[in-house]
Amino acid sequence: MEAFWKIVHREFLRPNYYKTKQDFVKNLGHFLLEYNHIRRHGGFKILHRKKS
Repeated sequence: MEAFWKIVHREFLRPNYYKTKQDFVKNLGHFLLEYNHIRRHGGFKILHRKKS
């Protein structure tokens, strides 16, 4: 769980600035979608695939 928050800070929060809460929430949704379904996960060394 700590690794997840480290990644959120490094890849989502630090490089970006959001003027509104709505902008933040929208972009967080995009980030989490990419994190869970597209991004290569270091511990597995594979792409995360959604189970059918």
